[in-house]
Amino acid sequence: MTYWKRIACLILLGAGAMLAEQWTGWITDAKCARDPAGNFVGDAHKKCIEQGQPIVFVNEADKTIHLITNADQMKQVQDSVGQKVTIDGAAKSDGSIEVRSVVQATPTP
Repeated sequence: MTYWKRIACLILLGAGAMLAEQWTGWITDAKCARDPAGNFVGDAHKKCIEQGQPIVFVNEADKTIHLITNADQMKQVQDSVGQKVTIDGAAKSDGSIEVRSVVQATPTP
């Protein structure tokens, strides 16, 4: 029986790794994310977050807005507010994202 438990654990771990995704876009606050002009860069976003706005990710590809569920636990996310980034994480069924890592996005030429 122990053998089958090990196999089951390996399968579950592998399935979890396959769910990880990568996106490029901006980390901002929920209020500014709805800006039709697309002004997601700068320090103004940090003030809105200090006033209670949740931290979100705006996907560059389709401009969808995703709540970052673990933003309060990741200094990388907090330090990247108002910046274009590439994130690795897991999309949840409600459209939110649990971020695993954040790196500065490479500027497009």
